[in-house]
Amino acid sequence: MGTETCELYSWVASWVSTTSNLPPLRAHLDMNKKLLTGLGIIGGVVFLGIAIFYWTTPAGHLPTYVPGYEIGSATIHFKHGLAALILSIFSFIYTWFSSAKEVK
Repeated sequence: MGTETCELYSWVASWVSTTSNLPPLRAHLDMNKKLLTGLGIIGGVVFLGIAIFYWTTPAGHLPTYVPGYEIGSATIHFKHGLAALILSIFSFIYTWFSSAKEVK
């Protein structure tokens, strides 16, 4: 087992030394970071809108494809709105942390 581990480490070391000449993908990673930050903002705003929609619209007036639709019901789906608000908060927190500058 010890010999196999040593051979694996030497193979990995030789592979890393041969691939160290590759150009860094820094620009590609920055573009992905900006894309995910933008998607986080959009997701947060969408989920916040869904939460407000659930809290202001009775179940009987929801569109039929929306979870919680009940024919003729006047109840408000507080838990659906709360779940959407929690998703919105998590999305904004993710965006806040992903847009932070890197500590060097």
